[in-house]
Amino acid sequence: MARCLDRISPQDKSKTSGNKGNDVAILFSDGDPDNPSNTETAATNLKHSMKLITIGCGSSVNQNFLRSIASSGSDYHHADNPGQILGALQQIARSLAQ
Repeated sequence: MARCLDRISPQDKSKTSGNKGNDVAILFSDGDPDNPSNTETAATNLKHSMKLITIGCGSSVNQNFLRSIASSGSDYHHADNPGQILGALQQIARSLAQ
């Protein structure tokens, strides 16, 4: 999970000034990282330049971990099954449009 977050971190260092702009990253996961500490660090670094939204996929998701690395508690969403992913994305789209 940490490697994924590191890959979406902007390479443009001008974006790391704390001005998040409109950039958003959405992470789909079971919330069970191989290395929680590295994942927390990568998420923190990413959140300096963009909003991080997490979507827990499945019935045995570590919701607490995904909520903790999201930009805010309301930036965590859950989908028990693939059929619920579209609903989560629609909810995210509505919140971003506000």
